[in-house]
Amino acid sequence: MATSVDRDRIVNLLEEQYDAAATLAADVDEAQWQLDTCLPGWTVRDQFTHMIGVERMLLGEDTPTVETDVSSLDHVRNDFGALVETWVESMRDWSGDQMRSRWDDVRAARVDVLNDQTQQDFEVLTITPAGKDTTGRFMRIRLFDLFLHANDMRDALGIPLDDDPGRLAFALEEPASVLPFVAGKLAGLPSGTKLVVELTGTVPQTLLIEVVDGRARTVDSFQGEPTITVTMDSHLFLRLSGGRLHGGPLIGDRITVTGDEALGRQLIENLAYTP
Repeated sequence: MATSVDRDRIVNLLEEQYDAAATLAADVDEAQWQLDTCLPGWTVRDQFTHMIGVERMLLGEDTPTVETDVSSLDHVRNDFGALVETWVESMRDWSGDQMRSRWDDVRAARVDVLNDQTQQDFEVLTITPAGKDTTGRFMRIRLFDLFLHANDMRDALGIPLDDDPGRLAFALEEPASVLPFVAGKLAGLPSGTKLVVELTGTVPQTLLIEVVDGRARTVDSFQGEPTITVTMDSHLFLRLSGGRLHGGPLIGDRITVTGDEALGRQLIENLAYTP
């Protein structure tokens, strides 16, 4: 079923996220751009130029030509990864001022595009990173991605994660919507499983998943006791879903599992669904 996303809400939040990234980048010095981040092969610079590159792609710019064979790099695993890496590689020699200036340009252009689009435009089906869905879903994924990458930079820089409740809540909608796929397909939870994911922190929420006849689905409630209850901070859930951390070692520390501990571990170790 096609995903309907409120156009005004996502446009406002994307504008806020663009501005938050600009504010973050304003204080990064030349040495800090070279710090490694949680994503293999990527520095703070690479995280930021990746954000620039995707927005340039969305503006319809041609893929740049680079001399490096990006497909041979250890952290590039598929054709899409090679495309992303090409944009990153094309900006590798830019100074901090050049990157900040280019971000200002693309964010202004993207805001113009978004403000010209209507709710009807956001209902149009298109190809998204999650397959065929609406333009609105694509922009929700975009917010999820931008929020994660900015926090990757913050983590590497040793500053607190962005805890804005509005953008964090909206970013969480994407992995929450994918949780049935994660539980049923990636984690392979068996029929009859009743899963509760309890998120704490700035954006507390409770996600209920039930597996019936081999298919997992989000439900409002279920009868009886849950098979598994997994509790963690909402930021941690977001970062595990985006493959930023490995959940297994965090069980008993930052993640609590009650009920069937083996199935709980099975879920946690398979939360990462992004390519």
